[in-house]
Amino acid sequence: MFVSTYEFLPGKIAQIVHEATDAVSFRVTIQSPYTYVCGEYALVRVGITQDDTCTRYIRQYSFSSAPSSNEIWFTVTKEPGGLVSSWLCDDAKVGDTIEISRPYTSPLAIKTSRPLLLIAGGSGIAPLMSIVREARTHHPTQPIKLIYTTKTNKVCFEHELTQPHEHETTIINYSDIHGRISRDDILPSVSKNSEILICGSRDFVVTVKSWVSDSVPPSQVHTESFTL
Repeated sequence: MFVSTYEFLPGKIAQIVHEATDAVSFRVTIQSPYTYVCGEYALVRVGITQDDTCTRYIRQYSFSSAPSSNEIWFTVTKEPGGLVSSWLCDDAKVGDTIEISRPYTSPLAIKTSRPLLLIAGGSGIAPLMSIVREARTHHPTQPIKLIYTTKTNKVCFEHELTQPHEHETTIINYSDIHGRISRDDILPSVSKNSEILICGSRDFVVTVKSWVSDSVPPSQVHTESFTL
């Protein structure tokens, strides 16, 4: 990845929220005007000092905030051996300098009035949370069903997701209690009229997409995967 290819905007970490074991959300403030849409992501550049040498690293993170909130939030899960995610989760402090790129689009950045079926595996909840938050404010009657599978101690946004909303249903599959999510857990929620958004690890996305592909047209299935 060539750093000179990207334009980065200087900012600071203004707030940190510990969402779950090994997961944090952090709010970034920047001086320049900044807009994004649900489902998009940005490149985040941080400087990490090791052995008296500061090296800059770039990682890609999805926005977890609603665009209309006029805030920039990212949610990061600490990955085993992950230098940047470990620094953000364990060492970053309010006031630390951080840089972000302009937003990049993704297959999840769609506009639709159809019912939404959102399926998240682990840290794939972040961009889908942006969609949920924006819909609550600007599309409160749009039906949304969120299926979120993760371990008990890694559930992000649990309090927010379990609050009742008239047109919103959330199912959390605690994989360490209920086992891995299955086709039978997903298919009853699939409707021919729904737009389906799937986000998680590559294996998770490929598997879930195969389960729903016979029930809706390909144009109504939108996926984003990440590599651990």
